[in-house]
Amino acid sequence: MPVTLAAIAKQVGVSKATVSRALRNDRLIHPETRSLILEAAARAGYERPTRKRRQPEVSCTRILLVFPSGAQTHYALPAYLKGVTRACTDAGCQLVVEELRPGSESSNPLPRGHQLGKVDAAIIAERHYPEHLQVIAEMANRIPAVSIQWERSPTKLDMVSAYNAQGIQTLVQHLYENGHRKIGWVGAQYDASFFADRQAGFFRGCIDCNLKIDFAHLYRNSQNISTPARLLQIVKAGITALVCSCDWEAIQIGRAALLAGLRIPEDLSLTGFDAGPELLANGKLLTSYDPNFTELGRLAVKAVLQRFKDPGAPHMTYMQEGRIHAGETVTKLTASSA
Repeated sequence: MPVTLAAIAKQVGVSKATVSRALRNDRLIHPETRSLILEAAARAGYERPTRKRRQPEVSCTRILLVFPSGAQTHYALPAYLKGVTRACTDAGCQLVVEELRPGSESSNPLPRGHQLGKVDAAIIAERHYPEHLQVIAEMANRIPAVSIQWERSPTKLDMVSAYNAQGIQTLVQHLYENGHRKIGWVGAQYDASFFADRQAGFFRGCIDCNLKIDFAHLYRNSQNISTPARLLQIVKAGITALVCSCDWEAIQIGRAALLAGLRIPEDLSLTGFDAGPELLANGKLLTSYDPNFTELGRLAVKAVLQRFKDPGAPHMTYMQEGRIHAGETVTKLTASSA
């Protein structure tokens, strides 16, 4: 059964007329409202009805934001969408949003907007399924394409990225300034270039602060240490803080710490990366690095428009600076307790 404007309006909590105007890229619709409507429409599989009359050529650049199904559960996507929407509005571009699903049985897995020739460029967000890598490669061969954070190997794309290494380096410096001298590292459960960059940032931070890097306390991911016994062992070994590659890993450790009877941050300080909204199991806000996802979305539009101006230029990576998001999970140590 086709998805209706009324159904989208009910889901978002706006009028049917507002949905219609947002889908037409009406600039009078607030960018945040438009981003919510576009996300809901993409998730529901809404398709605009085709008109029998030939439509005039669209003079503005039409940009496709494509993301994998399930990505809407991650808080970064709405922020990316907000930034992309605002930048498209400022630049006079039309935004199309589509969701890629795994295991599609379609003979043509390319996004519908791309199939119909209705988009001029693509922005690719979030981690995609392996079967979509060929789809991304085919899009990139036809139209300018920019990836947010993720390398889409073996396809070479322009990218926008947070300062991943610098962000972790800043967190190590923050812990050092609070008296911590024995700090461990927790990696991530899946491979990504930005996680390797974050680990490199940990090493650089320790070197800059003249801290000894204890390789016995470099953990591949939270599963290696998120048991009460292991965490107690770490604290007894003198580790006073753990720097985690992302908030998700930090939250797993926070749960294990609660079971172990450890207090965060009194017994163990903890930092993450992403500045998400989820609290630790003890109800405290995680100290984290905020990569500014909204500005990454804005930067993606800028990058794709720059590719139009200079299509033959080497592939570029555009960087967006973030900041520490101070939470409640880092304690200040005295000289006697360090």
